[in-house]
Amino acid sequence: MDTLTNQLSMLMKKKGLKGNTLAEATSVDPSTVSRILKGTQMPKADTLYKFAQFFDVTMEYLLTGNCTDATPSNLNNEEQLIEYYRTMNQD
Repeated sequence: MDTLTNQLSMLMKKKGLKGNTLAEATSVDPSTVSRILKGTQMPKADTLYKFAQFFDVTMEYLLTGNCTDATPSNLNNEEQLIEYYRTMNQD
């Protein structure tokens, strides 16, 4: 769950979004988004899918943070690659 929270937070930061904005853009209840971002609720599959679609990444990327699961359009420039590199763990 920590990885999902971190991934969503990182993606939101890159786009300059707040929880309410993400909720509105994905038609997810704001309180649900808040609980997911706090790590107190695991999203349902359809909610996770909406987030993945919105950020143009795979659901697996959101859950694992695995770079190989990110879509090419999400890693298309040097700045994004550097930011992702900084968030990686040593493994």
